[in-house]
Amino acid sequence: MEQRSIVAIEIGSSKLKGAVAAVDPTGALTVLAIEEVPATNNVRHGRVQNVTEVSSGLNELIRKLENNPAVAPRKISAAALPIGGRSLASISASASLQINKEIEITDETVERLKKEAVRDVVTAKNIEAIIPRHFWVNNVQVQNAVGTFGRQLRGDFTLMACSNENRRNLQRLKIDGIDSTGIHYFLRPLAIGELVLTQTERQLGCALVDFGAETTTVSIYKDGALCFLSTLPLGSRLITRDLMSGLNLTEERAEAFKTGQGNAVAPESEAADATSREINAYVQARAGEIAANIIRLQDLRSAGRHSARRRRCQTAQLRRTSGSTGKDTGTCRRHAAYRAVPLGCRTFPGKHRHSRHPDSCGYIDARMHLYTRSCRSLGTQPPRRTRR
Repeated sequence: MEQRSIVAIEIGSSKLKGAVAAVDPTGALTVLAIEEVPATNNVRHGRVQNVTEVSSGLNELIRKLENNPAVAPRKISAAALPIGGRSLASISASASLQINKEIEITDETVERLKKEAVRDVVTAKNIEAIIPRHFWVNNVQVQNAVGTFGRQLRGDFTLMACSNENRRNLQRLKIDGIDSTGIHYFLRPLAIGELVLTQTERQLGCALVDFGAETTTVSIYKDGALCFLSTLPLGSRLITRDLMSGLNLTEERAEAFKTGQGNAVAPESEAADATSREINAYVQARAGEIAANIIRLQDLRSAGRHSARRRRCQTAQLRRTSGSTGKDTGTCRRHAAYRAVPLGCRTFPGKHRHSRHPDSCGYIDARMHLYTRSCRSLGTQPPRRTRR
């Protein structure tokens, strides 16, 4: 029996990256090859801008994968491409169905309910996915509506919306040897969540933060489902540009300094090298700004109110997932770069206020994860107070 393989391609703001994996009968994956090519300035904030240049880069990437000894002489005839970028966000929606007589709720009934939920949403973006959060049958909450009997069905949903231009530019890409029917699209944040988070973590509630070169995506999970997602136009390239302008460096040199000497967490002892101290000052300032913007998300705070505890706040162990691993991690590769902070804290212009009172700020009863290949345990101190 011929070995079954899959090909996944990441279209990031800093590089194009592809992987080939073998799939065994149980569904377990064995990575056979990983290749990458640069994509600077052709993809901005996760959106394909120059279709011709990105198509050329994808063809080069496919050739590298096909020439890899673990893959050759096989040819790639299909691939999965990610949907993401600055415009990707979530929209909350709900809908209900009234039925004349008691019937069995089937998959078709749930699909009809989803269409009702989408119909009431007004947006110029394209709805890429409809994620169920809760169902009620005859005003009784159920985990799975399919298979129950009732006359009334109600549901809460999270809609994943992205700009139409994102989808159109992805569909315009031309890959040699792969026609349009051989390209499959998936939502990047959902794929990362499935990979990184356990079912228990999604059930209890957690926030997953994905750091990329030009975007940072925040995903909130609760009761086993995604309940909120937002994409910030901030990423690791801002640190590179800070070093370029502050130290009068080329982009390549600034990138090397960032990944080689940068540390977004203040070390216990001062660096002996004056250059390292100056580099870390730029890295820590920008990394702190990105972390502060994550905390400032009003929707993140609102999601936290629904799971606030009255007696104590559970601050989290922070890990990160980087969409721009390798040279463009945005913080150094050797250290996970952020402290744990309580979610849902009130923020004010120019300062952070951390209150333990449940009426003044709601905390997500969960852990916030930043996943990295070099993840290590972090402290639990909130960010330092800064003045603007």
